[in-house]
Amino acid sequence: MKKKVILGIIAGVIVLAGIIASLQTYSQKVLQSRVRDASVYLNKEAVVASQYEPYYLDTASQAPVPTKAIDKQGEAVVPRKIIRSASMDLKVKDCEEAGASIRMLAQKNNGYVVNSNIYRNSDGSKYGHTEIKVPPSNFFGVLTLLKGVGEVNNESINGEDVTEEFVDLQARLNNSIKVRDRLYRILDEQAREVKDILEVERELARLGEKIETIEGRMKFINRKVDLATITVSYSEPRSLVLGTFDVKNRFVETIRTAIEAFINVSNGIIIVLSALAPVVVWALLIWAVIVGITKARKKK
Repeated sequence: MKKKVILGIIAGVIVLAGIIASLQTYSQKVLQSRVRDASVYLNKEAVVASQYEPYYLDTASQAPVPTKAIDKQGEAVVPRKIIRSASMDLKVKDCEEAGASIRMLAQKNNGYVVNSNIYRNSDGSKYGHTEIKVPPSNFFGVLTLLKGVGEVNNESINGEDVTEEFVDLQARLNNSIKVRDRLYRILDEQAREVKDILEVERELARLGEKIETIEGRMKFINRKVDLATITVSYSEPRSLVLGTFDVKNRFVETIRTAIEAFINVSNGIIIVLSALAPVVVWALLIWAVIVGITKARKKK
C-alpha cells in the first residue's frame, strides 16, 4: 500500500511539473505574439503619418512679433519671444473632409502638417486628430478659420514667454565667446611651455562645448517661437440607434472574436498535450517497471 502511495505521489509530481512547463511555454508564446502585434500597429501608425508630408516653406520673411522686451532705461533690447500653442476639439459631419480642410488651411497659411490620423468607432463613426504648425503672425487667423470646419466643443490657447531665458542665454554666449577669444590670444602670444599650452587647449575645448550647448538651446527656442503649434481633435456624432452597418460590423466582430478564441484555446491544448506527452510516457514506463518488480516479488 505504501509503495502505491509513493508511486502515486511521484506520478503526480511529474505530471504537475509537465503542466507548469507547458503553461510557461504557452505564456511566452502569447507574450511574443502580443509584441509582434504591437510592432505591426506601430508600423501602421508610421505609414499613416508618412502619408501627410509637411509643406516646408520659407518663414524667414515672416514679420516678427511686434512686442519687445524693455530694459530698465525703457529701451527696446530684443523682440519678445513667445511660444504659442493651441488645442481645439470639434464636432464635424465628416472626419475625412475635416482633416483635408485642416491640412489645406495649414498649407495656405505658410504652415505644414506634423501628423494626422483618423480612426473608426465600433458604430461606424470616425474620430481623428491633426497637428499643424503655422507662423505666429497667422496663429489667431488660423484659429478663427478652424472654427468654420465644425462645431467647437472646447478650445485652449497658451503662450509661453521665453524672452528672459533667451536674453540670459545670449549674455552667457557673449561672455563665453569673449573668454574664448582671450584664451586664443594667450595661446598665440604668451603660452610657451607644453604644460601651459595643454591647459589652455583643455579650457578652449570646455568652452567650445559650452558655446555649442548654448547655441543649440537658442536655436531650439527660435524654432519653437517661429512656428506656433495647433492640435485639432475632431469627431463625428456617435450613432444612437444600431443601424444596418453597426449590426453587421458587430456580428462580424463577434464571429471573428469567437474564432480567435477557439484557435487560441486549441493551440493551448495542443501545447499542453505536447509538453505532457514525454512526461506521461516516462511515468508509464516507471509504473510498468515498478508493477513488474512487485509481481515478481509476490511470485517469490
